[in-house]
Amino acid sequence: MTVDTLAIRMVSQPNSFLPDWHSWLPSLVAIGIAFIPWKISAMQAKAQRKNFEDQVTAQRELADQQLYASLRSNARLKWVDELRTLVSRFSAAANEFHLRFDPLPDGDPKYEGNKAYQRLIPEIVELMHHIGLYLNQNNASHAALFDAVTEASKTVFATKGDVVTPFTEAILRVTDAAKVVLDAEWNAATASTSARSPRT
Repeated sequence: MTVDTLAIRMVSQPNSFLPDWHSWLPSLVAIGIAFIPWKISAMQAKAQRKNFEDQVTAQRELADQQLYASLRSNARLKWVDELRTLVSRFSAAANEFHLRFDPLPDGDPKYEGNKAYQRLIPEIVELMHHIGLYLNQNNASHAALFDAVTEASKTVFATKGDVVTPFTEAILRVTDAAKVVLDAEWNAATASTSARSPRT
C-alpha cells in the first residue's frame, strides 16, 4: 500500500483504524454486571468489619468502666469498714477512760504513772485525728460525725468544773452520726455494685 493509497483511505474511511466499540459493548456490559455484586459484597464486608470493630471498642470501654466502678466500689467498702473500726476503737477507748478517770482531776499527780492513763490519752487523741482524716468536711454528715467525735473527746478530757456535754450523750451522738455516714456510704457502694451486675 502506497502512501497515496493510505492517505486516500484515511480520508474516505476515518474510523477504519479505530476499535469497533459496538462489538465490545456486550463484553463491557457483562463486566459491569459482574462488578456490581462484587462491589456490593465488598461494601457489605467493610460495613460488617467496621460494625465488629465498633462492638469490640464498645465492649472494651464497657469493661474498663466496670473495672473502674468495681475498684471504686471495693475501695469505698474498705473505707466503710476502716472507718467503722476507727469509730468503734474511739468509743471503746473513751468509755474505758471515762470509767477509770472521769472526771479528770485537774493536776492530780496520782495518774501520771498510771499505764492505762498514759495509754488512753494519746490513743483517744490519735483516733480522733485519724477519724478526721477519713472524713470530708464539705459533706454535712461527715462534718457532723467529726464534730461529735471532737465533742466526745472534750467530754472525756474534761476536768472538774468544766461545762461539757454529758459523756453518755456525747458517745451516743458519735454512734448516731457514724451510722448516718456508714449507712450512706455502704448503700452507695452496694448500689453501684448492683447496677453493674448482669441480670439473670
